[in-house]
Amino acid sequence: LWSSDLFTMNDGSEFSYAVSIVDSVLMSRWNTLPIHVAEYFRPKKLFQVGCTEDMFAACFCSEPDLLSQWRAYASNCQGVALGFHVGPLLEFGRRSTEFGLIPMHYSGDELRDATENVCDVAILLASSTELPYNETEVFWSEVVLVLLNLAVRFKNPGFAEEKECRAVTLRSDDSPVFSRGSGNSERRYIHIHFSADMVSQILIGPLAQPELESSFRDFLNQQ
Repeated sequence: LWSSDLFTMNDGSEFSYAVSIVDSVLMSRWNTLPIHVAEYFRPKKLFQVGCTEDMFAACFCSEPDLLSQWRAYASNCQGVALGFHVGPLLEFGRRSTEFGLIPMHYSGDELRDATENVCDVAILLASSTELPYNETEVFWSEVVLVLLNLAVRFKNPGFAEEKECRAVTLRSDDSPVFSRGSGNSERRYIHIHFSADMVSQILIGPLAQPELESSFRDFLNQQ
């Protein structure tokens, strides 16, 4: 599967929606948070994160036959859609540590409340004890990581019909990163693996040519 860099996905709002909510909460607490934490989700700061941290996602729609998905991702309804068994995919990701499979949420209020709670607890903990400088840095880095993990679980409510699950990979090794497109449309991605028995069904697009099914069956038999 192609797992795309969260910072260069086809839909620019994939990640920016959640980031903007987290950023607004942090900026409302800029006078009580360390400045580097309060500004962490600012657009320019976040761009730097994209240069130093690798986070990839492969997206799955829980609705098997959704017209908007066919139009956007299957060559305008002429391609095919692969269905996966969720249980084996979830277990494989957990066992291999290649990715974590997480359900997406579509409530901005829920994300805002969770971010505020994390900030409140972090501020309370930080003020309850004196930490050495190096431990303080580690503490706030962990807080930012918690917020980042929150952000990747939320998406614009306009996409709620997808009921998306997202296979997220935090790349920490030297496995190859590929790219497609060029210039401003360049998209970075990695390969994540799955076994054939995880595939539950294959749907033919509603506008596919009649010969697609036979040629696709030949392809599957060869594989």
